[in-house]
Amino acid sequence: MDAKTSKFIQYLMYALLGVSIIMIFAFYFGGEESITFSSGKEYMYPSFTDNIIYWMYALLGVSTISALVFPIISMAGNPKSAKNTLIGLVGLVAVVGLAYLLASGAIPTFHNVEKFNLTESMSKNVGAMLYTSYILGVIAIVGILFTSISKSFK
Repeated sequence: MDAKTSKFIQYLMYALLGVSIIMIFAFYFGGEESITFSSGKEYMYPSFTDNIIYWMYALLGVSTISALVFPIISMAGNPKSAKNTLIGLVGLVAVVGLAYLLASGAIPTFHNVEKFNLTESMSKNVGAMLYTSYILGVIAIVGILFTSISKSFK
């Protein structure tokens, strides 16, 4: 990354931090509003609640774009790291595919299951994500053990 881009990112981060601090002060010291529920109970909440939620969405958008764009720029500058990244992505897709094949579409039975309106595809997707978590957890544990054991033989 060149110096200009690095400086720009640094100033952007300072600006985002500054606006976030202002939003925090506005949230805590900006006054209160009230809402009355149909039961007659009144609830007080900070006036800037909506604004801070919108700011959170903006920060989420900036971080998501950054997380997607900067690795692509980095890979374009270093094709060898791009190869390793693509191998990792293919491996992740393979793990998710294997988990999807292992997952069952059977709808579980438990008390009040009908209120969740589960379908077979929803059940299969949840099962696939659970299996993905299990497989990645086992890979992480095996990797940690392998690294520890291989270090002791060096």
